[in-house]
Amino acid sequence: MVIHKNSSENVSKNFSHKEIYAASRGQDEFFEFSDICINAIQYIRDYFNEPIRITSTRRSKNQNALIGGSSLSQHITGNAIDWV
Repeated sequence: MVIHKNSSENVSKNFSHKEIYAASRGQDEFFEFSDICINAIQYIRDYFNEPIRITSTRRSKNQNALIGGSSLSQHITGNAIDWV
């Protein structure tokens, strides 16, 4: 799925493009992000019926290195999502 920085649309029932984008680091106006991650976070939200705050999505290689992330991190490819 393509995530757009300024889109007001939702990517799932409870999560928006802006929310996914806000948790990214070092991205352009849009980026590719895993449908599997979006579906998984929505599943978790539905299962627990509690709000979820997304803390990290896609990262550029430079931003990933700055935070000490693995050079093989799935965040670099848009295949990982962190949440609380």
